[in-house]
Amino acid sequence: FLFYKQKTAYEIKECDWSSDVCSSDLLKGDAEAREKEINDLTIRQKEVNSEINQLRSKSEALEKNIRSMEQKRGAKASRLQSLQELQKAYEGYDAGVKSILAKSKDQKNPGASLNGICGVIAEIIRTEPRYEVAIEASLGNGVQDIVTESISAAKAAVEYLKERKNGRATLLSMDVIAGRNTNSPIPLPDGALAVASQVVEFDDRYSPIVEYLLGSTLIVENLDKAVELARAALPPVRFTTLDGQIVTAAGAVTGGTGSEGAGLMRRSREIGDLRKDVTELEKQLTDLAAERNGITAEMSAQQRERDSISKELQTKQINCAGIRKDISQCKQRLERLEKELSIVETERNALEKEIVTLEESKKKLAADSAELEKQSTEINKKIAALQEELRTKSQQRDAVVQQCTNIRVQLSAKKQQESGLIDKLKSLERGRDRLLQTLASHQTSATSDEESEKEIAEKIDAQSKSLEGLFKERTRLEGEIAKMETQRQKI
Repeated sequence: FLFYKQKTAYEIKECDWSSDVCSSDLLKGDAEAREKEINDLTIRQKEVNSEINQLRSKSEALEKNIRSMEQKRGAKASRLQSLQELQKAYEGYDAGVKSILAKSKDQKNPGASLNGICGVIAEIIRTEPRYEVAIEASLGNGVQDIVTESISAAKAAVEYLKERKNGRATLLSMDVIAGRNTNSPIPLPDGALAVASQVVEFDDRYSPIVEYLLGSTLIVENLDKAVELARAALPPVRFTTLDGQIVTAAGAVTGGTGSEGAGLMRRSREIGDLRKDVTELEKQLTDLAAERNGITAEMSAQQRERDSISKELQTKQINCAGIRKDISQCKQRLERLEKELSIVETERNALEKEIVTLEESKKKLAADSAELEKQSTEINKKIAALQEELRTKSQQRDAVVQQCTNIRVQLSAKKQQESGLIDKLKSLERGRDRLLQTLASHQTSATSDEESEKEIAEKIDAQSKSLEGLFKERTRLEGEIAKMETQRQKI
């Protein structure tokens, strides 16, 4: 009985041992599978972190590019606004031209506005920058000519200027010029670059006007070439150099620097170019912003994936630790307790090291986030400073414009005063001539009347002194006018 009892106990223990061995083998297989999953997740976690870092670098580069492009767009938009304000105020045009253009676009009183006004030549035609100086020189003050639909519209505009006394203007009636412009095209001689009318862009309906203004003008490289070609040409052909010198077939040469209406065509062209540039920059900024948003969304997705991997990795690590614990319990029944405790201690140390590594990664991510927030704050401060500087520059510009206006008003008043003095001077000169005639008459009729001759001589001396005073006053006013002109040019 004892033998069987012991045998049974042994068999039971042997069975338990076999069962524990089988359980240990199964647990080891499960542990190896879990460890492989953990290893795969760790590799994927590193890949995701690398992708996040790459996206972050790309996002920072995009932000830098966007800021640079925004500054460029702001500068061009500011320049565009300034030029549009000058064009809206018709700055640079003669008073009569300003008056007609403003009246034709009078929105407050549309019923009383001038009808049939098509526009001014400087805004109707355009050319490439290479020919701008030559075209403006060829047109001269014609760059300010106003194109009208009909001769009646031109007459109405002239009557308006006469009634308001707002200056003078040249008006080109399309119905009249189109009916009389029968000139045949001028052949292009060797050495000439182009016919002026063929290097400008305009609406087809203005073709007779452009031919009338530029159809007989040829553009050449320099003044020597213009003089050479003019010797063999016949009127009304004339030659204009790229730098704005003009030679007619009759031999007249017009040149120097500057011209009437200089810059009006360039301003219109620059406004068009700036509009295109600002539109293109805004489109590029929109595309960059969309790309940045896409990168941000991708970064968010990658960060969510990284968080998901971290959670899954943590769960599997916990499960794997549980399996290892089960293995240790099996080994406890199969091996000595000291070895099992040693294994458990080793696993604990490994987990602690992993925890320390994760904590360091967490601190690094927190430091990176704080640095990004700091950089964002600094960028916002710089943007605010630039906006304030822009407002200051705009105020300074308005002050300079106002100062120029005041000087123009003072200059006009001085010129009116000078005109009055000139009229008074002419009146005194006429009085002096009358007195001289009277003196001559008295000398002829009564040479013996010395007292009358003395009285007339005294009057002549008084008139001469008065003239001398007026001449001095005129000289003083001319000096003040010259001083104001100098001050206006400096501004």
